[in-house]
Amino acid sequence: MASFIPVMLAAVTATGVSNMVLGDAPAFGIPDIEIASFAELPLLVLLGLVVGSAAALFNQMLETISIRTKGIEIWWRVIAAGVLVSLIALVKPEVLGIGYDTVNATMFGAYSLLTLLGLLLAKLFATSICIGLGVPGGMIGPAFFMGAL
Repeated sequence: MASFIPVMLAAVTATGVSNMVLGDAPAFGIPDIEIASFAELPLLVLLGLVVGSAAALFNQMLETISIRTKGIEIWWRVIAAGVLVSLIALVKPEVLGIGYDTVNATMFGAYSLLTLLGLLLAKLFATSICIGLGVPGGMIGPAFFMGAL
């Protein structure tokens, strides 16, 4: 309870300040999605298998990179992460940052299936590299980005 109260106060304060500065409009516009017929259910099962496989690949890559680079000094790992993610960003610059604009465009069907797959793989590799090499950063933004794709 001693830890819970300060966290709740911080969350309420942050929400209040955010609403005063940025407004209370949602960050993303989400279109209505409906299942037109039961014929679409196999596609949803396939989507579930693809998403589950991508999550397993992400976890495996993250664990492999972490274990194999544990003995390398942090400075070399940070440099390696910067170089590798920069190379990925040369091909897919959308992987840099949180990617709210890409998430919004994805929600409204602005990308082809091939582009979505390329962005997903690029973000998956870039995030695995950064987190696996010990670069401080978050997981929520990249997970949201990959989930939207």
